[in-house]
Amino acid sequence: MELNFNFSESLLRSWQQLLKNPAYIGVFVLSALVLSLMYVFYLLTLSLFIDSLSINVLMAIVFLAVYLFACLVMQTGFCRIALHLAAGGSFSFSESKKFFWAPRLYIPYFVLSIIVALLVSVGLALLIIPGIYLAIKFYLMPYVYFDESERGIFEVLERLWKISKGHFPGILGFFLLAIVASLLGFLLLGVGIFVTMPLYMILSARYYYALIGKNPLDQQNAIEPKLYDMHIVD
Repeated sequence: MELNFNFSESLLRSWQQLLKNPAYIGVFVLSALVLSLMYVFYLLTLSLFIDSLSINVLMAIVFLAVYLFACLVMQTGFCRIALHLAAGGSFSFSESKKFFWAPRLYIPYFVLSIIVALLVSVGLALLIIPGIYLAIKFYLMPYVYFDESERGIFEVLERLWKISKGHFPGILGFFLLAIVASLLGFLLLGVGIFVTMPLYMILSARYYYALIGKNPLDQQNAIEPKLYDMHIVD
């Protein structure tokens, strides 16, 4: 299938969506603040029990578990919002819960992340090139999973392999261009990481939509874009 994706146009539209939805930048800032405060609290608490090795080990385990859970929640929200905005939706702080709080999605996403990380690590350990190949093939894993969360873990991996088939050079090129654009925005235009990261995620979501043949924002004369189905689960 021929891929209909214009990088410069998609970058512009992603930027326009971000400007219309500054709350997306806000949740990135708040999330970074929460993670930083968690780490500071851990260090302060650790200093109170500096002489107790057993307590230090226990605290480290608890902190790591809480930190990983927080990262899972944040990554879930970031990706789901990016998919929603890439499909023409809008986001406000009052909607944060429905995007971030999805307990049913956390464990499968965590398992998927571990599987992908292991596959890429094995590939890198063997001949490096296979690892890079797998990393690019599975680059869009979060978007596939959160867009089609009704699929099982191995169904998501199969879906990833299928939609990226024949598009490896394009995915690699998109990945490199997106990184360069983000770095240029950060270094030359004075745009901080809290702007370039959400922009990068919206752009990646648009590219994912292009791969599966769904470009809501490109539909001419559409009264309302077809928005991303949230699959909300309490």
